[in-house]
Amino acid sequence: MKNEAKGKTLREVYVGLCEKLRIRKNAHVLKLLPDDFVKLEEIDLSNTYVGRVGIKPVLEMMRWCPNVKKLGAADNFLSNESIIDLVTLLADHEGLNYLDLRRNPISHAAGKALSKFVSTKATIYGVLLQGTLINPALVRIIEKKAEVNKSRASGGFSAADSAAVAAPPPPLPDRSEATKKAAPKETLPALSRPLQLQAATAQAQEVDQTGRAPGRE
Repeated sequence: MKNEAKGKTLREVYVGLCEKLRIRKNAHVLKLLPDDFVKLEEIDLSNTYVGRVGIKPVLEMMRWCPNVKKLGAADNFLSNESIIDLVTLLADHEGLNYLDLRRNPISHAAGKALSKFVSTKATIYGVLLQGTLINPALVRIIEKKAEVNKSRASGGFSAADSAAVAAPPPPLPDRSEATKKAAPKETLPALSRPLQLQAATAQAQEVDQTGRAPGRE
């Protein structure tokens, strides 16, 4: 791949990839690119729209840019296939640390691919996925894996961090037990009105006969 880019500027490499893939080149991407490959440290596509098709030559180009630390592709209508392309093409990229994929309509297949990518690529320290269709529980797992990678890199990784990533989610509460605890205690039924009157009459008769209230000596 380095031989293919020999003697070319980064812009020329990008244009060549667009022609190869038969994809229209993006003027904003061209403005982002310096002449020197090693000077490019961040690619921010959030202020433009490359889409699920236009992201392909950018990902291919990143393979020539070892110092890119962050790829920002928020609001670009990326698909699950786009994410699979990303994790495949950038699997060997040694400098990439952060991905911003917010507000793209990506779902479970993309989440699984990203989770595996972060697990096997220790240089990924952060992945932003807010506003996607990925299950929030899976998003938290990906975020935690990235945090562990960052903690490892700084020497702060602990066994507790590893256990937190590997631990399954807590079980759901037993609804039957909760229902039992919440159920009101049984109470004796109240006497009906006729029975109340009957009891009061009998008590009054006893007072009349003995001159004392029931229960008193």
